[in-house]
Amino acid sequence: MTLALIMLSAFWVGLAGAGHCLSMCSGFSGMAATDLSTGIPRWQNFALVQLGRISSYLLVGAVLAAGLQWLELSTSDSLLVVGHYFALFMLLGLALYLFGFPQLLLPFEKLGGWIWRPCQRLINGLFPIQRPSQAFAFGLLWGWLPCGMVYAVAALALSTGVPYQGALVMVAFGIGTLPAIYSSQAILGYLTQQVRQSMVRKIGGCAVLLVAILNWYIHSLSQNTAHFH
Repeated sequence: MTLALIMLSAFWVGLAGAGHCLSMCSGFSGMAATDLSTGIPRWQNFALVQLGRISSYLLVGAVLAAGLQWLELSTSDSLLVVGHYFALFMLLGLALYLFGFPQLLLPFEKLGGWIWRPCQRLINGLFPIQRPSQAFAFGLLWGWLPCGMVYAVAALALSTGVPYQGALVMVAFGIGTLPAIYSSQAILGYLTQQVRQSMVRKIGGCAVLLVAILNWYIHSLSQNTAHFH
């Protein structure tokens, strides 16, 4: 049940962060849809790119959770608790980011830039996209775009301490972002203007804050149950 709730939280973060998602990813979504002379149908191109992007998220979630699991087995059980509170910290940082205070997440985005720079060079070599494998590779590289929202949910995946659970959390998040990514291609100009308005961003921030509170509550219940037994 806890995993289902965490996945639901990650999915909701993806939906609630639509404004941030469009402002960060609309350019890449547009790049993936521009070249119509390649012979790849638009729907297939979209599906392959997004499958690649979500696959990169899945890999991150699995690796982070596996790392915490290994550390927990080799050192102490308290690391799992530390990982959970770090996830809460990142979610609170995401809520503040959407409220217009990005200070907590900006250092993580700057660190992500070290990984992103070589990915950019690889992306440049993929265009024009003429084969399905190029579309999938583009999505894989897109997934490494420095993004505080991705890092916040990755911390949530980390807190599970189980590789397959971490992977599922990131997949749920990736699915939650799909409506915003798809709409960025369908009605990009109008939605980009709307979702960047401060009120919409604040609504997203409130939703993410509720997710953080929900996960804190879930963790508290699990801790109380453990102490009871």
